[in-house]
Amino acid sequence: MSLAQIQRIMNARSVAIYGASDDISKWGGGLMHQLRRHGWQGKIFPINRKEFVQGQKAYLDIGSIPEPVDLACVAVPVDQVGRVIGECADVGVAACLIISSNFAEAGEDGLRRQEELVEIASARGTRLLGPNCMGLMNTHAQFNLCNSASSEYYDHTPSGPIGIASQSGALMGTMLARSYTCGIGLSSGISVGNQADLEVADFFEYLIDDENTRIICLYIEEMRSPERFRELAQRSIAAGKPVLLVKAGRSEGGAHAVQSHTGSLAGTHESLAAVCHQLGVVLLDDVIDMIDIAMAWVSVGDWSEGGVAVATASGGGGALAMDALDAAGFSLPTLGASTQAALGRWAPPTHLQLPLDVGVLASHNPPRDLPQGILESLKAVMADDAVGAGIYVMTTQKNAQACWEAVIETAKTCGKPYVFVNQSSEVGSAASRAMREASLLEVTSLTSATTVLGGLRDIHRALTLPQRTAAVPPLDASVAALLPAEDGEPVTISEAETKAMLAAAGLPVPRQAMARDADEASRIAQEIGFPVVLKIDATGVTHKSDMGGVAVNLTTDSAVRAAFKSIAAAAERHLQPGQMQGCLVQQMVPGDVELIVGARWDAQFGTMVVVGVGGTLVELLHDVQILPAPFTREEVLPQLQRLKLYPLLTGYRGARPVDLDRLVDTVCRIGDFAASLGPRLLEFDANPVRISGSNICIADARAVIR
Repeated sequence: MSLAQIQRIMNARSVAIYGASDDISKWGGGLMHQLRRHGWQGKIFPINRKEFVQGQKAYLDIGSIPEPVDLACVAVPVDQVGRVIGECADVGVAACLIISSNFAEAGEDGLRRQEELVEIASARGTRLLGPNCMGLMNTHAQFNLCNSASSEYYDHTPSGPIGIASQSGALMGTMLARSYTCGIGLSSGISVGNQADLEVADFFEYLIDDENTRIICLYIEEMRSPERFRELAQRSIAAGKPVLLVKAGRSEGGAHAVQSHTGSLAGTHESLAAVCHQLGVVLLDDVIDMIDIAMAWVSVGDWSEGGVAVATASGGGGALAMDALDAAGFSLPTLGASTQAALGRWAPPTHLQLPLDVGVLASHNPPRDLPQGILESLKAVMADDAVGAGIYVMTTQKNAQACWEAVIETAKTCGKPYVFVNQSSEVGSAASRAMREASLLEVTSLTSATTVLGGLRDIHRALTLPQRTAAVPPLDASVAALLPAEDGEPVTISEAETKAMLAAAGLPVPRQAMARDADEASRIAQEIGFPVVLKIDATGVTHKSDMGGVAVNLTTDSAVRAAFKSIAAAAERHLQPGQMQGCLVQQMVPGDVELIVGARWDAQFGTMVVVGVGGTLVELLHDVQILPAPFTREEVLPQLQRLKLYPLLTGYRGARPVDLDRLVDTVCRIGDFAASLGPRLLEFDANPVRISGSNICIADARAVIR
């Protein structure tokens, strides 16, 4: 859909409402009431048999309205929706907002009804938002066509810079309520429901272009256009608009709930997480965390380099705050001499470092001077060059008002993120009101505080990412020549065949050859040079060592012959006759470290490359990172550094360090190899990739080719 069409929906000047009634507890009546109550100045055309609805002239059908209608809102029983969409399409209505439910989310019959709606509308050029949605709003136009409980609860929709597009109307309302609570408004909110026609990406694009939107929050259950999402995310971040995302359906239960909610398929969460990290999209688990981070970013600013300063009147609160920050990867800064001198005016010499103990200030100064002392101390700490952000933990404390007033003044003037943690429940309700009036974020737990600070740090990273330059390389002709014939069916190719493709792509593989009997194995071993490894070559066998199909460090001719016979005997015990084709005789590859570098084709996001600690413990350790291919050299090392066992690569406990430049180069070449094959390479594992200093070799590999 063109951006101009979306802009017409979001800036509608006339709305027809099917299902409008005098009863505002009904969907149609409530939506009409919301438009009027929130001060929208456009024209409302209720569709009803009555002459008047809520005091306005009503019309029997949309064809009776004497002027063009920008948007038709449909809140009628499911069996009437098709007729209504047909009427709207016949008179050229640009778009219909379908509140009615019982479509794709209700099963196969509902999906069929939904597809019929799209067919009716698309034949005449009318676009559909929904069905099974709760409406939309553009706060800067006072356009509130949303029947969530949040819209009903508040008489006025405060405008602000946060844009929301959500598949869930209820969760959009939840974020709206949270923004009201903090006094920080939205620019727009769109509930897209089942995405039968218009989808989240259409409104994502609108929010990027919208001059009133500075940051974008998305809640998605099904990503209909992954490649478009990628393009829009890059555009948004390039325009300086951060993108926050919550995606439901990472677990089996969550995916089932998603399907029953909007009839959507959840997709693979790990791939999405990797794509988001690559693009700079901040991926979160909870919509409250998402809206909190957005509100913090617009109210207290971007992340600053440095540690996080803690202030509190509670010694225990300060200790827990430091634990929480450490667990989240933040450091407590050491204050400079000038900051300590400033604190020395109000605190004893024993309390000139963090956390700042406001309780000590209270016991060390006359009550009349305490408010000024708290304010000057907070400001001095936040002005320190080593401090990048701050949090204040308010418990049920004395002198609370002096503290929250100092926090508000400091947060508004320090130019660094500052988070107020109010743990005093109703006792601290006055502080909550003051924070709301100041349009500053308040959270109630240290976990929420560290999540917000982490989100701000991620936004800063996103806005400073270099522009991506990686492109899918062409398929090498020598690799293409080794591919099996295309017949659309997946086939697992042998280790020898996989390594032949890798060698053709210029990747490091050991010297090797196939032996059909012990004599041939002996001859090949002597040609390669001892020591060697023997591995069974058998159809359908993936974990060769589990069945006794691998013999390593064979240093003599007799050892090779004995190993071949032992493997053949294991095949007789575990495999069907004829399943074993022979043994691969391979040069023994030294290695101080074993990695896995694999790839798989993701139906939504394309080639995903996995890199991590390998060998036989790969599934147990699950210490891996994912890189969406293609990728640049600059992306690889930071991903390696995120591995829990990364110290193994840098010389742990005096061991020889890995040549990281060569390792990065190998990972990049495997990424190019996998990306060039695209959807034909369904699965690929190079495991182990054995590394000894600057020597890197793919000791084993397998692939599934379409």
